[in-house]
Amino acid sequence: QDAIRPHPELVYTIFVILAQPIERVNEARMVEISVGIKAGSSRAPVDLKLPTGGYQRVEPDPDDAARLRVWVDLMAPQDATPEELAETDFRSPSAMIDSSDEVIIELSHKADPLCAEDGKPLPKGHTNGKLPIALAEELAYALRQIVHEHIEDKHLSTAYASASETARTASGDCTEHAVLLAAVLRARGIPSRVCHGLVYVEQGGSAIDGQVHVDASGNVDPAGGRLTGQYGWHMWTQALIAGKWIDLDATLHLPFTVGHVLVGTSSMADKDAHNNHMQMAALIGNLEITVHDVSHSFER
Repeated sequence: QDAIRPHPELVYTIFVILAQPIERVNEARMVEISVGIKAGSSRAPVDLKLPTGGYQRVEPDPDDAARLRVWVDLMAPQDATPEELAETDFRSPSAMIDSSDEVIIELSHKADPLCAEDGKPLPKGHTNGKLPIALAEELAYALRQIVHEHIEDKHLSTAYASASETARTASGDCTEHAVLLAAVLRARGIPSRVCHGLVYVEQGGSAIDGQVHVDASGNVDPAGGRLTGQYGWHMWTQALIAGKWIDLDATLHLPFTVGHVLVGTSSMADKDAHNNHMQMAALIGNLEITVHDVSHSFER
């Protein structure tokens, strides 16, 4: 049944094919993988660099100096750096993440009833950014759910809309989900940033070239080809809560999975809103991934 779960929207229909699918990825707590550059990739960077952040930890691969070992652990969010904690761009509106827009603010307050329904009502008149940790986490998860449900027209044809545009059109792909979630988080005083990288999917794509089948509207058609395990290019969001970055993916039917590989992050401030994709562009079609371990135990 895991193989027919709802799939996230993808930025590109170019995949990193695995030797075999990851078992029950939606139920996993931790995955350990190694990531490297394909042999003969002329356009790829000489030295592969991936960040530690959110639920991801990166170290040199002990078995291959040219590769990186990556752990994604849902019980071990990484601490933000002092520079990240002090960065005002994670809190401020920008042209893309226009969190001061009236529609964004209105949408962000739709999370309040969800928090109350879960038995964690937000205090009336609370100051944004000053909530207790448990309530800040509850609000962040509720905002993710609001964005997931608000964007009803999920497709690949929107050209990188701002948060306020997406709030009004209720349409878009993973970029619009990521940007809108970052905006509603900031509107409620939770610092946020946008992530770009890879997400694990299981669907019928060509086992030869990694291309999934799409229809005339650009929507992914999971019926074509055989079932494979693969990573596709994607965007999501991180929220800064209690000094740690918490990963949130508004395209999914659950908050997050271990099937994500973080390549880079951006505040989407006006000065660097479009520069954050340069590293991702250099890696497209040039990566290979090996899965070493998957844990489904949530016991400490």
